[in-house]
Amino acid sequence: MTRLTSRYALVSALLLNEAVSVSAGKPSLSVNVKNGDYSGLEGLEPTVEWSTDGKAGEWFDYEIGGGLSIRPTEDASPLPRSLFGKIGRKFGDWGISARADLGASESDAADVDFRVENDELDLALKVVGSAGTESCSVGRVQVRKGLTLFNSSVNITPRYNLKSGSGDVALSCKAGSTGVDIVASLEEQKFALSQKILDNNFISPSFTTSGDFALKVKRNLADDKSIAATIKPNDSVSVQWTDGDWVADFDAPIDGISLEGISIKVRRKIDVY
Repeated sequence: MTRLTSRYALVSALLLNEAVSVSAGKPSLSVNVKNGDYSGLEGLEPTVEWSTDGKAGEWFDYEIGGGLSIRPTEDASPLPRSLFGKIGRKFGDWGISARADLGASESDAADVDFRVENDELDLALKVVGSAGTESCSVGRVQVRKGLTLFNSSVNITPRYNLKSGSGDVALSCKAGSTGVDIVASLEEQKFALSQKILDNNFISPSFTTSGDFALKVKRNLADDKSIAATIKPNDSVSVQWTDGDWVADFDAPIDGISLEGISIKVRRKIDVY
């Protein structure tokens, strides 16, 4: 318990002690069936996620939340936990935010996400790294610049991974109901096209220079319902069904025409107060 407390203190340190206002969100209940294990309760992984936001002191906005596995066990201490904390502040047109995430691993390091954004200039800087009681490191850095060219919205994002020493450039362009995305590095290039068909249908094929192909399709239905599917030949297929507050995800690997080891995740936002 002492180790968990010290780890979560890394996230809690992002928040100031004096809270002026708080806005509590609805908890989200999820139930997973992993790897097609329907034989008993062992295959079920129910979790609860929750977050709240408000103002800390006079200057900073904050958000804090976490997740907890509620699967019955003999000892509650091994239950997977997650916790995140985020603070942010505006300086004129500039916004600065920092977020730290802790997972269920034994490591005391938190994943840190630092951002500086300017909506007026359509410019953003993102730095991702880790911070612990013994060391801090920077993992990835990216800069995004938005432009308007010939009635099209264009975003250019150079990215660099300091750990692997590799980088790439992401380019996205959207004009009306058509979008094009390109990610290019020295090793591989990926191209994706997205197209809105009529009012409720979307289709997005993508391919890479190494031979990978994926097809995404989505249809919006009435009453806040939608269904989306992603197919990667000889790799996997995933389907997401949304019905208001209910969301169901189905994922399965593909071996030829065989589907095995289907994973199911069902979640819903619920009121508990």
